Amino acid sequence: MLKKFFILVGFIALCSGFTPYQTESAERDPNINLGLTDNDLFEAEGIKIGDIYPNPAERFIELKYTISDPGTRVKILFHNVLGVRMAEHSLDAGKSSLLVSTEKFIPGIYFYTLNVNDQNVITKKLVVKK
Repeated sequence: MLKKFFILVGFIALCSGFTPYQTESAERDPNINLGLTDNDLFEAEGIKIGDIYPNPAERFIELKYTISDPGTRVKILFHNVLGVRMAEHSLDAGKSSLLVSTEKFIPGIYFYTLNVNDQNVITKKLVVKK
């Protein structure tokens, strides 16, 4: 039981971007601006991703976004608390929103990760209730 607890704590730390080697003097990429408003998840040159709504969710979630460069690869990944991938969705430059059904998710806590050009950028929590 204790082993499962430490695995869960390690997974949550990993999803939050924590590494034991981080220092306060670590430099940030100036092209990436996180936390712009309460409704934005991520913004960089040519990409703006809103936060998932509603959260907590019952039947579906919506993600609004703008991607100006069609060569940019953007995905959103959903994992349960054990790290099992539940869903993966690509965000296309020609569209402006993604609607995802949560009907196959059992009630609980999930994590969603924004992946830009094969790099995980940010991970946040999603609560699904029925």
